[in-house]
Amino acid sequence: ALNRIKRFCQHIRVSVLSDMFSHISSGPEADQCHSIWERLTYELSTDAILRRAEETQDHSTLVEYIDDMVLLPAGTFYQGGPQISSSAERPRHQVKISNSFWVGQTAVTHRLWETVMGDGKGRDSGLEPKAEVSWFEALHFCNRLSEQSQLEPVYKIEDHQLPRVIYKTSSSGFRLLTESEWEYACLGGQRTSLTAPPFSPIPAWTQQRSQLKVHPVAQLFPNQWGLYDCLGNVAEWCQDEYHAHAYQERRRLTSDPCEYHSDGGERVIRGGAFDSVEYLVTPSRRDACRPQKRWSSIGFRVARSHQSK
Repeated sequence: ALNRIKRFCQHIRVSVLSDMFSHISSGPEADQCHSIWERLTYELSTDAILRRAEETQDHSTLVEYIDDMVLLPAGTFYQGGPQISSSAERPRHQVKISNSFWVGQTAVTHRLWETVMGDGKGRDSGLEPKAEVSWFEALHFCNRLSEQSQLEPVYKIEDHQLPRVIYKTSSSGFRLLTESEWEYACLGGQRTSLTAPPFSPIPAWTQQRSQLKVHPVAQLFPNQWGLYDCLGNVAEWCQDEYHAHAYQERRRLTSDPCEYHSDGGERVIRGGAFDSVEYLVTPSRRDACRPQKRWSSIGFRVARSHQSK
């Protein structure tokens, strides 16, 4: 938390706040106050923050916590998009997340992937999200990380031409987020309702500002739960199979949904990526991909069920 505060202060150059206090103590004139306010609002503006993020190459303040996990509380939220969204995102409905769970602050980075899988390729920083990884490879990573952490692996993966995966929901190890957990995490504790607009846009690495390339993680501000890059940069694999009409089959209040019944079919990806059009990058947007495919715009984030000892 202290590292996050330090980095926030570096981004907005809070010396302008010190200037404000010193002027106030000496009785500033109205035009001085106006000038200070303009400086402050510019430093907090999206354009100023993005410009500095693009220019920043020193990631030393990030490496201490970039692969940490955050404990999210249990709760209830409204999942899905407004009436103008695609039919796959409707109807908007209430979902209960029954138990707290741990989730990675960022997508899995090259640094973490190479540490766990032991296939380092000499990357300079290793802080870009690991992409070009299939859904099956993401599950292998989760199992390897569980074994190294002395936790019971979540997945039993049987080798076939298309691997057969048994999802052991009671296991304590690392796994992908379910689609509902992902949207809940992305919203970051925002209050939602059945009819109110579900989301206020935040800066993200999308087609408009990414230069059509992936960026190191945690360069833009996190959401209120301390999670970085839920939107943009790389899309993220989820546990669920993709069913276009899944929401239409749910009850008014659904607890811990996960559409995982077989080994075939496409898997859900969430969050959009560096090559996505900005207006399509929202918490409710649903996309899909075949689980054996690898794309430069798809990575993943890990989660783990919270079990009190």
